[in-house]
Amino acid sequence: IFKITALMMCVMIFACPVFADNTDTVGTADALGSEYDENIETLSALGILDWDIDTFSVSENVTRGEFTRLVTNIVSNGVYSTDSVMSVFADVSADSELGKILYTAKSFGIVSGDGEGSFYPDRPITYEEAYKILGSALGYDADAKANGGYPTGYVMSCIKAGLKSDSIEPLSDRLTPKGAAKLIVD
Repeated sequence: IFKITALMMCVMIFACPVFADNTDTVGTADALGSEYDENIETLSALGILDWDIDTFSVSENVTRGEFTRLVTNIVSNGVYSTDSVMSVFADVSADSELGKILYTAKSFGIVSGDGEGSFYPDRPITYEEAYKILGSALGYDADAKANGGYPTGYVMSCIKAGLKSDSIEPLSDRLTPKGAAKLIVD
């Protein structure tokens, strides 16, 4: 009798249709927006996004300076050089907050600029540039250079490490705050 009852319960469990409210289906624009908003809130709660969350708008592009600041906050625990620092890039003042962040980032090997002494901190960052910064921050430079260098080697190193987002954006696209948060949180 026990076996028959157990069999009947299994049949009832697997044979009964299950209905769910389809208003918040994963994959819809609203659901994805909520996920990314949660990622941005996570960055803020962890102190990685250490400026006003509202100014880190979900509709604008992330600049090279902002993304570098996010990654440097992780690597340095938000502690930047307070010593008198020299400017590491011609287009960023050493006295500015960003100058101290970039000095710290460069000392950690996270950024190197354009090879001619400039960083272009206000320029929107692309996915391939973001992967380069992430790869460098995590110590994948040697592997990336062995796999072709910038940008392919860094992207490949991030993929091998499981950091590559499952997004379908081309690597040359500009990174949005939602995309940046997803790359860092995931």
